[in-house]
Amino acid sequence: MLESGRTLIGFDLVEVSAGLDEWDANVGARILFKLCNLMVKSNV
Repeated sequence: MLESGRTLIGFDLVEVSAGLDEWDANVGARILFKLCNLMVKSNV
């Protein structure tokens, strides 16, 4: 995405599992972390 020269201006992370599984929360947290890093990197 960043290689294309585009600027990331926002994102939405939606819950994909109705269960309260610890694994699901961990995956969501990792995705959120990566998206936040992409946002910062694209707007520098």
